[in-house]
Amino acid sequence: MKTTTLQRLGCAAAVLLAACSGDNTGPGAPAPDRNNPGTGSSTLLVTANVDASDGAAGFVTDFTVSVRDAAGNPVSGATVTISNVDFGMVSLVETVANSGDYAATRASFFGGDFALSVVRGQDEVRNVLLGGPGVHSITAPVVNSIVPGQQALTVTWSVPSQALSAEIETRDFGPTIIQDSGTYDIPAGSNVTRSDQRIRLFRFNEVNLAGGLTGSRFRIKIRQSVEPVVVQ
Repeated sequence: MKTTTLQRLGCAAAVLLAACSGDNTGPGAPAPDRNNPGTGSSTLLVTANVDASDGAAGFVTDFTVSVRDAAGNPVSGATVTISNVDFGMVSLVETVANSGDYAATRASFFGGDFALSVVRGQDEVRNVLLGGPGVHSITAPVVNSIVPGQQALTVTWSVPSQALSAEIETRDFGPTIIQDSGTYDIPAGSNVTRSDQRIRLFRFNEVNLAGGLTGSRFRIKIRQSVEPVVVQ
C-alpha cells in the first residue's frame, strides 16, 4: 500500500513515530528503547539539544540546534523544528544571520518523546525520535530537610522512564555520572555541615542521527533541584 503524505506527516510527530516504525514500547519503557535514529541525506552535521531546568517559577526549556556541512561551515537558512505531543511543533530561529545556530525557548516542560527535523534544500535530517525520560522528582531529602553530616546521604528520585544516564551534584560533591536507578548515596566525606546544601539531579537521553554526518546527535537533559537542605 502506498504511504500517503498525511501518513508521512503523522509519522513525523513524536507521539506517532514509534507506532509507524512498529515499535510497541509504551511511554514507561526505558527512554533509549524509544529512540529512532531517523533518515536523511548524510550531508549535515547536526547537534541538537533539549535542556529543561527547574527554577522558582517552574521549568524553562531551551531548544538549540547547530547545523554544519561536511567542511564544518555553518548551514544557514534551514527549517529546524522539534516536536512534542504537548509542546506541539517548536520552530527554531537562527540566532545570528549565517551562524548555522538555531534556538527557541519555552517557559514550561512536558514529558513524552521529541521529534527532530532539519531541512535545507536537498540536505535533510528527518524522522528522528528521542525518547523522553519524563519529569522526575527528588523524593528525599526534601526542601528544608535536616540531615546528619559526615554520614552517607541517600538521595532518591522518581523514574518515570529510565534514562540513558543521570548525573548528581551538591555544593560539595560532583558532578558525577550515575545510573538512573532512583537512588544514590553521596559519600559521608562529601556530606559536610552547612545550612545551604543544594542537590541537583540531571537525567539524560541521546540518539545518534543515522541521516546526518558522523557525530550528529540529539540529546535531552532534565534538571531538578532541592534546596536548601540543612546538614548538621
